[in-house]
Amino acid sequence: MSSVATTSRSLALPYALPSDALEGLLRLAAHVALTEGAVLFLQKGGNYWVLSTCGTAPGDAHTAALLLPDALHADTNDYVCQDASGAPEAVELIAAAIARRPGFLALHRFPVEGDDCYAILALAHPVAKPLPSEETASLLSEICRQIALRIEARAEKRELEASRERRALRDRFLVAICRDNALGQCLLNAAGNILSLSDGLVQALEIDRKEVEFQPFERIFAFASAFRDDPAAGAETDFEAATRIPWERVFDTACLFRKSADELIRLEATAAPARLLDGSSGWCVAISGGEVREMNPLAAPRRLQKILIAEDHPVNQRVIQGMVEKLGLSADIVSNGLEAVHAACHATYAAILMDCQMPDMDGIEATRFIRSTEDRLGRVPIVAVTAFGHEDDRARCFDAGVDEFMVKPIRIEALAQVLAKWVPIKIKLESPPPPAPDPLDHTRLDLEQAIGRLSADLDPELVHEVLTLFLEDTRIRIAEIRGLSGSAERDQLRNAAHRIKGSCGSLGATALMNACERLEDLAQTGTREEVDAAIAQVSRLFDEIAPLMREFLGLSPGPAADALAGAPDGDAPLPIGEG
Repeated sequence: MSSVATTSRSLALPYALPSDALEGLLRLAAHVALTEGAVLFLQKGGNYWVLSTCGTAPGDAHTAALLLPDALHADTNDYVCQDASGAPEAVELIAAAIARRPGFLALHRFPVEGDDCYAILALAHPVAKPLPSEETASLLSEICRQIALRIEARAEKRELEASRERRALRDRFLVAICRDNALGQCLLNAAGNILSLSDGLVQALEIDRKEVEFQPFERIFAFASAFRDDPAAGAETDFEAATRIPWERVFDTACLFRKSADELIRLEATAAPARLLDGSSGWCVAISGGEVREMNPLAAPRRLQKILIAEDHPVNQRVIQGMVEKLGLSADIVSNGLEAVHAACHATYAAILMDCQMPDMDGIEATRFIRSTEDRLGRVPIVAVTAFGHEDDRARCFDAGVDEFMVKPIRIEALAQVLAKWVPIKIKLESPPPPAPDPLDHTRLDLEQAIGRLSADLDPELVHEVLTLFLEDTRIRIAEIRGLSGSAERDQLRNAAHRIKGSCGSLGATALMNACERLEDLAQTGTREEVDAAIAQVSRLFDEIAPLMREFLGLSPGPAADALAGAPDGDAPLPIGEG
């Protein structure tokens, strides 16, 4: 037997059919021919596909498809009907694949959708049987005609849908070209390289044709990082490397043109498919613009400079927001994974800072969902921010699709270094000198170092706000876990301990953070005595650091100091500073 089969399951079908569109006709064909198995194949060129089966496993049908070129090797040999037990090897093997034993095989090939595309009806039986009568052959011919009509109707429907989509894209493109603020067009090849530009575009943007022709579009007109397929393609800025663009989704898409080293112009692009002179496919891109104005490279559109912060703890929200704003960026804040997914689907962000442990939907699940929408929304960089730095945590985050991994507490220098991969940041940051060590008071030393870092990373007023918020929120949580002592609500206890732990690292409360982590673990497996002891330790450690924090607030001027200076210890409510 020859081995000329070129069957390819990896190639896409010339058109798709619903799984049950042909199943009834196949059952009817098997019934009319008195056979146990029926398979319908599609042949286009040298490739064969399985369209539908009846009484035959899909894997066996694919095996039969590989053998069809040897059984139907000539265009005139469109019909085979014989005892398979004494037939050529290919016919015998096809019958055995379809009916489990080589008894009887009938093959009928008939054209659909033109001369280059054929359907092949295969009927097989495990034992030899008489050839079909003239009446049976006539019924099978009618069934084949009905199969061809269904396939051709599906192909026509797909072509009609594609034609409508092309017309809609063309109409949108014409609207973009005919606007009052349309500057011109440029012609691209399939790879996205600029082949030519209209005179209007050259004059409006003062472009030198020789410098831009045959250059990738992305090097001349930079799209937002969240729109590009791969924002981490190795470029430090939007202008330094070309990136593959999903042109079929380019409609009123914001882009930037670098007029000079210090000037950017904000434009909009709309693309439509085009046929090039050499017969290949390309794209024609209409460039529109409102007011063409000079702008600082760091003053790109606000939506390209906004960061989404997904964090459930209010202290960490304010700390990270303060760092982001100090870097010259703006931020939206959400408190769980569901809100993060909703925000990412309805706005454009330069990056997302994603806490891994949040209520309703955690950060890892939210990351997976956002990554599943890339074909529609584009890729947005996601930075995992977590209190755990173990290798398995890191692996879970990267498997979900994050681009970077940061462990709390985060420093503004590290955050700037990460965000600079997607957002221009040119703020020079200086680290404060470390305070002199005091080996006699490690708790005070840790707090001084942490507050010193916060004072360098955030504005003084925000440091006061963060400390006040920490004391208020932690006191509420301490009262909550005291109330859960001896309770069977272990999940609530674990969540409360985790919430306290979440902000301890940023404020240098290391001992309290470790105690909360131990309480988290014991809430799952510990005895009541162990849990009560851990609750007492958490409460005691907070009572130790609360006066020190109020002392720091009292030493620095600010509205929070007056409100907290006389706050009582114990379970009494902590007052909040006014105005």
